[in-house]
Amino acid sequence: MPPKGNSSSSNRGASSDSEDEGTKTRIPKLPQLQGDNYDAWERKVKHTFYAAKCLPLYEASKIGKGEQGARVDDFSESLRQKAWGVVLGSLDDDMTAKIDKVKLGEVEELLRELEAQFYRNTMQTKTMLMEQLLSTKLDQHPDLDAYITTMETQTKKLIGMGDNIDDEKRTFYLLRGLPAEYDSIRAVITIPGQKLTWEQILYLLRDHATKSGIPGGKNKGKSGNDKTYHANDDTRGRRNGQQQANGSAPICRDFTKGKCNRQNCRFRHITVPNTGASCSHCNMNNHSAEPGDQRLPYNNQQPSNQ
Repeated sequence: MPPKGNSSSSNRGASSDSEDEGTKTRIPKLPQLQGDNYDAWERKVKHTFYAAKCLPLYEASKIGKGEQGARVDDFSESLRQKAWGVVLGSLDDDMTAKIDKVKLGEVEELLRELEAQFYRNTMQTKTMLMEQLLSTKLDQHPDLDAYITTMETQTKKLIGMGDNIDDEKRTFYLLRGLPAEYDSIRAVITIPGQKLTWEQILYLLRDHATKSGIPGGKNKGKSGNDKTYHANDDTRGRRNGQQQANGSAPICRDFTKGKCNRQNCRFRHITVPNTGASCSHCNMNNHSAEPGDQRLPYNNQQPSNQ
């Protein structure tokens, strides 16, 4: 039997060190390339190629075709083949057809063509994502949390493509996909002049989903969960005592603004969490003075002698 160390070399003949190294190198898989994740995919290519000792191919792809350094000469052919295979494995049939004109093994040109395909379709992709965002509804998901996760993922994709989506717009898109059973809490969240954080809005929606008959709830009828807001279960008079006890009464909009002092209020009182900031005039949390308000700050107000 020939020595183990000489068997492969004698069969291959003269081979370079880089080819020997290439046959032993395993390149990790890349995530599936889609129209909305190119930036994340491209970053993954960079790190994957580095780990597989193919980084020069990635760096050369950033140089324009025909310019000096746009192709890495004398690079291991086996590594080229593996890098090509890994990139190709992350493409769907449509994208594979679009890059079919690229010469086999030209990894640098393959990456350049994929980048061109993505930026060529940027407006189309953004339009598609916005259409998906506007058509997403709660009833398409198993529960409210799954719906929220989907909406957050879609808005993050659009933000990553340059869209300016702030909390106000995110709230609009989120509330837009909720059914009529959420009308009462939608009215509370959209009170003019009120400034709720994204986290507060999600908590209010989750609390509303715990009510009986509200779609999207996971733990209907349960209470005492520290992760959600809970209504005051006190009985507020004969007429609405049962509603207050089971949490089915509408939410009091005056209470959310700190203006309801009725002991027998027929609406439900939900306390919005403290954000740490308070109004400079009324000392209530979760809102601020209106622009141009000339009243003295709360701490400087003097009791009236009249």
